[in-house]
Amino acid sequence: MNAYVRSTGGGYQIMCISDAKVMGGSWSDWSGNSNEFSNGTHHFKIEVDEQFVDVLKGFGFDVKWYQKDEAYPGFWFLDINISWKLRDPEVYVVAHNGVRTKQTEQTIGDLDGNHNIAFADMELSASRWEYMGRSGVKPYASNVYIYLGSPSSSEQRYQERFSNVHQPELPGMPQPALVNDEDDIPF
Repeated sequence: MNAYVRSTGGGYQIMCISDAKVMGGSWSDWSGNSNEFSNGTHHFKIEVDEQFVDVLKGFGFDVKWYQKDEAYPGFWFLDINISWKLRDPEVYVVAHNGVRTKQTEQTIGDLDGNHNIAFADMELSASRWEYMGRSGVKPYASNVYIYLGSPSSSEQRYQERFSNVHQPELPGMPQPALVNDEDDIPF
């Protein structure tokens, strides 16, 4: 993961994060409804390298620590929002072959539970909020590139797991013909 701050021409600062590890889970809206009933805000989480925790906290973001129990190592994470309320963000899924597909509010939920996400690059702006005496800063993504891992790795895992499983012959299904080395091949 890499993180740095850049200034825009309008005096705003943007947090740029590259090679972020996206945590599996939901890309759906906050209320947990389907995309059809979305309130316009979706979110995802990234794992934050310890060396960038202070940088993100200095920018105002609420980086959180999670550790299930002492048996497992903990990690830092950041919850990031994507909103279609005011203007459409630029969100792209980039396949292993380089094909980019722009995501809409209706299609972003298709990433729910996708474990083939290799990493993401994004630009975040800080949105200050106040509610019932509490305040904070939420990171909103304006540009996101989500890179999918190569399917060959999942195919390789599948082959390793099931290559020794015997395929039963199914009645009525054509079976592959075996050719001996001694057979005369007509071509």
